[in-house]
Amino acid sequence: SNADNGLSATSTPPAKRHEDLWLKDGNVVLGTNLYLFKVHKSVLSMQSSVFRDMFALPTADDEDMGSSDLGTVGMAPELYEGVHFVLLPDDGHDVEHVLRAVYERGYYDPHSDEGTLEQFTALLRLSCKYDFCVIRNDVLGHLSRLYPNFLDEYGDAAKEYNEIFGKPRSKCHLPLLKAAVEASVDDHFPSLYYAASRSSALPILNFFLESPSHHPTMRRLIGGQERLGKAVR
Repeated sequence: SNADNGLSATSTPPAKRHEDLWLKDGNVVLGTNLYLFKVHKSVLSMQSSVFRDMFALPTADDEDMGSSDLGTVGMAPELYEGVHFVLLPDDGHDVEHVLRAVYERGYYDPHSDEGTLEQFTALLRLSCKYDFCVIRNDVLGHLSRLYPNFLDEYGDAAKEYNEIFGKPRSKCHLPLLKAAVEASVDDHFPSLYYAASRSSALPILNFFLESPSHHPTMRRLIGGQERLGKAVR
């Protein structure tokens, strides 16, 4: 039964514990589609305001219900093997990247372009979504270095950073823009739109068509292509 294996009746997370990020003294389990991570509320709370606010909510098993005088009723937390359990909607690999950046010094270096594109886009999405402010500031600074918004600086960056994240720069425009849109920071990077709009129409359609939430971005890129085409005629 669910009670026997430590799960609440309302969730059945996958059973695969992450090999490195299952910490014996952890006091919260984060569940994803791929992995379970046993980590520390205090560590997450120090770096993420979203997790800090989440863990600050009173629960029914809190010994000190100081807020009960105000009529607040604590919610019964979901448990996994007796530990507070939070099911995240995010991809397990993305969560792995952000937790490694939290726990492992040097896992992400904003001054190096040697990491993978998958690592960078995961950190961009989740650092903004969960307000990991130090990681977010590093990632946004990194992206600004690669895609500066002043035209002369952009030209220099395009020449200097011809290959980024182990790929030709031109192969990174669309994935980076998609991640920036998902992180709601795309409007800060018009140069990224400019770079992505120089892709041919078919890759743009293939990249954004399957997700209706990305259709505005797709239309914006194709419209930009048309305006650029008219401008150079």
